[in-house]
Amino acid sequence: MKRRAFEWGAWVWLALAIALALVQLSGLDSTLPRLGFDPVRVCFIGHELGWAQALYRGVPTAGWLMLLLAALVWVVPRWRRRPAWRRASCAVWAVALVANGLVIDLLLKEHWGRPRPRSVQAFGGPYAYYAVWEPAPTRIRNGSLPSGHAAAGFTLMAVGALASRRRWHWALGAGMVAGMVIGAARVLQGAHFPTDILVSGWVVLGTCLLLRRGWVWVRLRRWRRRTAAQPAGWAGAADSG
Repeated sequence: MKRRAFEWGAWVWLALAIALALVQLSGLDSTLPRLGFDPVRVCFIGHELGWAQALYRGVPTAGWLMLLLAALVWVVPRWRRRPAWRRASCAVWAVALVANGLVIDLLLKEHWGRPRPRSVQAFGGPYAYYAVWEPAPTRIRNGSLPSGHAAAGFTLMAVGALASRRRWHWALGAGMVAGMVIGAARVLQGAHFPTDILVSGWVVLGTCLLLRRGWVWVRLRRWRRRTAAQPAGWAGAADSG
């Protein structure tokens, strides 16, 4: 059952990679942001949408609250006694540190240098457009690739990364929906290209899959050890009688 759950998540991860390539090669990456661009006023309408602004301001706070709750699991005795909650806490912090903190914020966002849509020439900015696989020579700090806000939404997947197949599927679906909705708001605001959103989901889901793979492997080894030790124990009990 655990193996099937991992394979299902891997198919979603592969679908994200295919969607990333298709969006970039088809030109949708540079045309979809035009849906939120007003050429008359030369601005993006996403900043005038209440729900988009609420997500922009609320997502960072929600992300920190999720990390706080995950930490409280180890402090509140009643919560600490629940193995599933402890595993969810570890997964949330691991994904937040590795995927969101190390890969997305430190490695990609600070060094890839991709200009945001509102900064490229097609939307009145000073910079040229660069494909998702092209590091920009300008090396803009806090660049467009990838989306930190969308990554925070995708991090909901971590809640079920070390859980049963059913909970993993629910967390996978919730995280994908949250990340995509937040990402759509950021595209309408001219803050990110669609490929920035897909890269965030790809990185976060990939980290969740690595965690889940390791967890399944450890559980499988424990199960094999128990089953291997059982016949010897039964034989010893029979001899002593």
